[in-house]
Amino acid sequence: MLNAPHTAPPLTLAYVVKGFWRVVEARPDMSLDCAEIELMGELIEYANLVETAWTMFVEAEGPDAQWPGVWDYDVSEAFGEWLGQLVAPDGTLPSRSDAIRALLETLSAPTNF
Repeated sequence: MLNAPHTAPPLTLAYVVKGFWRVVEARPDMSLDCAEIELMGELIEYANLVETAWTMFVEAEGPDAQWPGVWDYDVSEAFGEWLGQLVAPDGTLPSRSDAIRALLETLSAPTNF
């Protein structure tokens, strides 16, 4: 898990985690005394999805592509918040297919989650 061949840049990961924890800490139903190390490993993998979405955006729009805003605020952090809203109290994250679908929707219509 942590030795994935491609790891999201630290800034992307930081903003995914920032958005996630801000939402999770505000949820009264969350304790997350569960396996925090495993959860962080999963968040790394989900941050990789965000980085893949960036690569897809650049490939689709060309090398001079510019996101209409700040990618890590608009996508990485918002994606972390989305994960934080949907994580189960036991630490189970939404499915990767749901995450990919949400990222693709954001790429097709640049708005926050």
